[in-house]
Amino acid sequence: MSSKLTTDPGGLAALAIGQLCHDLAGPVGAVLNGAEMLQDTRINSDEVVSILTQSAEAVGTILQFYRFAWGAATVLQGLQENEIIKRIATDFLSRKNIALHLTSQTRLASNEWVRLLLGTLYLAAKALPRGGHISVNMVKLDGNAGNGEAALGIVLEGERCGSLRELLAPLDAEIEKQEAVTRSNALVELIQLQYRHSGVEIVEKWFERRLYLELRMS
Repeated sequence: MSSKLTTDPGGLAALAIGQLCHDLAGPVGAVLNGAEMLQDTRINSDEVVSILTQSAEAVGTILQFYRFAWGAATVLQGLQENEIIKRIATDFLSRKNIALHLTSQTRLASNEWVRLLLGTLYLAAKALPRGGHISVNMVKLDGNAGNGEAALGIVLEGERCGSLRELLAPLDAEIEKQEAVTRSNALVELIQLQYRHSGVEIVEKWFERRLYLELRMS
């Protein structure tokens, strides 16, 4: 399924929901299978409970990450918001064999920055198809980081690490020149729209097989 009308909120929403359903299909299916297995007295119930627990945790991890990255979920300041976001991101990335190290010199100043951070980490995970390591340094997130100053510094390292700019490139052109947006890149399109709305630019540099990223406010 695809839509050439990338400015159509309904079409993009349908594709994004389709991707969410696709990502949840595996763990939800495992929950359903586990529930059926519990009815079979020949199967060790402890093993089934373990499957159910792991699958339910996977569902919760995906839903929580998506709610904060693109949904209406918000983080209340003063409630250790950095630790909450770090846990959400760490749990999501660990399912993709990616370790996360987050250094904070400041608090996430707004839910807009929460979405920008999580959206960028989603892109980073796609750029690390075989897993790896992501380091994040939050340096200036007061919402007034103008003059091209770096607001987020991110380092990617892993086998076959790719470029975030290449992931965004098909969506960088003017809307009328873009290729059709598909289910698989609908969330990438949402992230691109977030960047445009917030005036964010991604700057990339490669050094010793590591990809160094800066998110800058224009």
